[in-house]
Amino acid sequence: MYDIFLKLLREEILSEKLLRIEPSRLKNYYEFLENSIENLLLVENESRKFFEEAVKNVLSDIEKLLSVRIAKKSIGSTDNDSSIDSDILSLIDLVKDFYSKYLAGFYITYEDKIAVQSLKKIYMNDWVIPEESIVLLGFKDALISYLKGDVKPLLKPYFNEVLSSK
Repeated sequence: MYDIFLKLLREEILSEKLLRIEPSRLKNYYEFLENSIENLLLVENESRKFFEEAVKNVLSDIEKLLSVRIAKKSIGSTDNDSSIDSDILSLIDLVKDFYSKYLAGFYITYEDKIAVQSLKKIYMNDWVIPEESIVLLGFKDALISYLKGDVKPLLKPYFNEVLSSK
């Protein structure tokens, strides 16, 4: 159907650094996709099945491209700030930092929860967490709040001292 993502995947694999994905490279694909969807009402069932299979293949190609980009970012490849996904890729370092300290056992935990300090007033479900409060959050909520800049996970005192002197 459309091979822009296969081309991007090949280029990404062969490049040392993260590639810059420009919106203009995807513009033709988006236009093609919209035109194809508009014309689906006019095509036979056989053509529609072919299109649906092609859509699944495009999604698979995109997932492979994203896996390569995330892997490259997680092993330290530098960002290209002007890429359309630079904001997303910048979160990879935060996830890596949070997750590595969690697996290493550096955070203060209780049962399956992580102790965090709120950096601002947070509204979570039906719960309001005042600024500067220390609360226990499940891993997923702690990670999401950390990525949003709402909380700071609390390190065990020894690791806090060791890591702050880096």
